[in-house]
Amino acid sequence: MLIVAFGILGILICGGGFFAGRYLYVAISARRIGGRWIVGESVVAVIGILLGGFLAVVVYPYSPTARIVGFPFISAIWELSDGTWLDFVGPLTLPAAIGNVVAGFALPQILFALVVRRRLKCRSIA
Repeated sequence: MLIVAFGILGILICGGGFFAGRYLYVAISARRIGGRWIVGESVVAVIGILLGGFLAVVVYPYSPTARIVGFPFISAIWELSDGTWLDFVGPLTLPAAIGNVVAGFALPQILFALVVRRRLKCRSIA
């Protein structure tokens, strides 16, 4: 159940990142935002790259004898057996790791797009 919930979360984040990136691209292309906002987008992109790299390799406990690698897509599981950690990987390990990087990059983009949208909305009302 945990794998399914994290997978759905990852798909939603990646999809939201696509729409956020498209929104920001249109806003920048139409010159609705500029200057400081473009610098802010660059900073957010760097943060997204770093967060994506972190999410691809993050390890967290699932049980006393099991550790999960990757968030939101589970890319590997480590299991404690006879005092040593054994890793369990499969054919979806690389796609899951890439998905984690994409989700990590997308999350700050979504937040930044929401901030930009709110600012543009406030500016159009005033």
